[in-house]
Amino acid sequence: MESFKIAVYISILFSSHIFELVLTNDGVDSKSENKFLYFAYGSNLLARRVHINNPTAEFFSSAKLPNFRLDFQSFDTEFWNGADATIVDDSDSVVWGALWTLDVKDIPHLDEQEGIHLGQYRTRNVSVVTPDGRSMVARTYQMTLEPPKLPAKDIPPERQPSDTYMEVIIRGAFECSLPMHYLRFLFTFPTNGKLASWTTRQRLGYPFNVTELK
Repeated sequence: MESFKIAVYISILFSSHIFELVLTNDGVDSKSENKFLYFAYGSNLLARRVHINNPTAEFFSSAKLPNFRLDFQSFDTEFWNGADATIVDDSDSVVWGALWTLDVKDIPHLDEQEGIHLGQYRTRNVSVVTPDGRSMVARTYQMTLEPPKLPAKDIPPERQPSDTYMEVIIRGAFECSLPMHYLRFLFTFPTNGKLASWTTRQRLGYPFNVTELK
């Protein structure tokens, strides 16, 4: 597991020049009936991942969600072969993520991806803050099951994400220019040593090329 994290870190460092994103959507009309803001904190941090089901997604800004923590909980699914990310109310924590603007026609795609119809996740409107201090309301998803808070080192195997899933999250965090302290925090989560399903890896174009992710 440690060798996996080292390999991911070195790979991202060598390709870090591709993550220099330009904020081209400054001034999204939050009142538009055709667009909405979506806060991603898990695999949808990575543009390649979010665009699989949501082709209209455009990166708007990184943002933080105060009073929540990032955690992981497992469902009986082979998609990632490990636990999925969620947010849990926690006054001592902050979750960093990406704000995407999407066409409203992509809401059913997001809902299906997050397993709303299966009762795995529910939608929440949350108030996030961008690095320049703007407070914005965005749609996000939270598991219906709330995992108990544990130190990262004590998270049991059934609540550990797969190597593939964690790599997607970390690469997405680099891509969205999340703060370095948060990137270091992501590396503290243990992984279960497994890869996502073959179908998932094929859809992602995994393993990733060191010099090109998009």
